[in-house]
Amino acid sequence: MDIATGNPESHPAPLAYDPSVSPALSPVTGTVGQLPPGTVPARDTVAEAMAQMAGAEAECSAAQAAGMTAEADRRAHYAGVAAGYAGQDGGGDLMDLPQVPDAALPPAGLPDWYKPADEPIPGG
Repeated sequence: MDIATGNPESHPAPLAYDPSVSPALSPVTGTVGQLPPGTVPARDTVAEAMAQMAGAEAECSAAQAAGMTAEADRRAHYAGVAAGYAGQDGGGDLMDLPQVPDAALPPAGLPDWYKPADEPIPGG
């Protein structure tokens, strides 16, 4: 607009604008088979890591299951052997033990931390 007169003016662009050559409208450039020599193709490292973790988890689970099965078998064997002994001689019955002599026990009234080594040595 001309400020003095208030009339609109025409100002053509210095360069012609062609929207067909705009980068925003250009098609995706294909690169398959056109990578330079020595270029390593992209890998999905997240999927690789997830597959490795899943494999490790499966191995750990199998090892734990094998260990638990072995422990259950050991306990079942032990219970069977113990039951066999109990059936032979009446296992679980109380035993008759001899009386503990008075000289084997510390004198009454000693503190809890007392042990026989704290006694004085005769003739010492």
